[in-house]
Parts: sequence; structure tokens; C-alpha cells
Amino acid sequence: MSITTIATHIEPGPHAAAQASAVLSVAQGFGARVTALAFAAEVTAGEPPAEPAIMTEAARLNVHCETRGRASYAQGIGSELAAQGRVSDLVVLPVSTPPSPAERMLLNAAIFDSGRPVLVLPPGTSGTQPQRVAIAWDGSAAAVRAAHNAMPFLERAESVLVLFVTDDKEPRQADSGEALTALLLRHSLRASYMPIQRAGRTVLEALCDAARQNGASLLAMGCLRHSPLREVVFGSATTDLLHGDASLAVLASA
Repeated sequence: MSITTIATHIEPGPHAAAQASAVLSVAQGFGARVTALAFAAEVTAGEPPAEPAIMTEAARLNVHCETRGRASYAQGIGSELAAQGRVSDLVVLPVSTPPSPAERMLLNAAIFDSGRPVLVLPPGTSGTQPQRVAIAWDGSAAAVRAAHNAMPFLERAESVLVLFVTDDKEPRQADSGEALTALLLRHSLRASYMPIQRAGRTVLEALCDAARQNGASLLAMGCLRHSPLREVVFGSATTDLLHGDASLAVLASA
């Protein structure tokens, strides 16, 4: 699958140019066009509009880009982003650490309502042509979608690392990390498998630590909605991602 069209949201204000540059750099790497929703998700006053910063960066990077304002105040900001994501190949969202409530709303809608993979870019990270990509694998349907949605990145990477957190789940042979690795090898990818343990960390922390320690700058992971009670008792990598606990770029798929 190729990436031809990217959807994003750029918040007006002093960080608009940096956010736009992060998104447009990803688009440049794939030769894709960008549709940027440029409206205020935060409750602010007097911030300069984002459109000039976006178009300046687009011209600098030679990326085709169009900006759109808010189509309807009858819909929430997340609904507008999800709708744009559905007619795109990829959603890219730069986020703060920790994300603001509005950023979490946009992330949640993009991941769970757009039907598209979402590239989450915390500060200091980049989704531009990673040389090594890690895949968080647990044999779930969401992990399957994450692995296959990552193919445009995997095909450009020098190597792929499949990570499996062994503390909580014993994989069956048919959908084990070794089996996924074998599938990736049949796709002519340089793939390897590494089981890891949490060692007192959250699942997301363990995955990010293992990915970074092994030279990966992008983590592909599946996301699931859990009940509030389950999240309080057990926690979840998805909740940690929405709360800004990722230390590298994450390609999230639901």
C-alpha cells in the first residue's frame, strides 16, 4: 500500500510551524499530499492563524498542501478530524508531552473513529523514513492491523524488530512473534523477533525502551478500547499512549 494523502490538525499559535514541518516532512518522504485542518482545538484568544506557517513550510519542502477551517460547529473537533482521516491514507498528529485535553480528544477520535493508522509524533521525534521499525505484537486483531498498516514504513526500513511482552500472555504457535517474523521475511523484509519483559514498567514503557535500545525510531502498535474499570485495575498501553507516555514515534492502529 502506498501513502498518497495525509490528514492532520495544526493548532494555531507559536508551535504551528514546527508541527507543520513534522507532518510535511513525513509527506515529503512518501511523495504524499497533505490536508491540514487549521482551526483552534484549544480555548485560546489572539493566537495567529496557522495557515501562513503551514503554507510556508509546504513551499519550503515542496509538498502539495491544502488547509481547511472548521466545517461545522455542530460536530466536535474529533469528528472533523476522523472524517478527513477516512478519505486519507494516514493521519499524522504532533502532540505535546503530556497532550492537552484537546489533543487527547483528537488522538482518540483519529485512532478509533477514522479507520486509518495514526502516526503520533511526541516532541523531538520524527516519522520520516525510520531506518528500523519495531512492531508491538500480541496476536490480537489490532496488532495484525498495526503490522499490516505499517507496511509502507516497513518496506522503506533497513530492518524490522517484532517485540512481544511475555509477562501477561502466552502466544499460540500460529500467531506467535516468530510466526509474524516468518511472514515478514516472506515479504523480503529483514525481520527479527525479540521477547521482552516489563520488569516493573508499563507495557508501553517496556516496548518503547526495547525499541529505542535496538535502534528503532518508530513503534507500530495496535490500540484497544477498554472499560474504565479495567484500565484502573490493569492499565493499558493505549491509555498510556493517549496520556503522552510514548518516548518515540508511534504508528497506532485500532
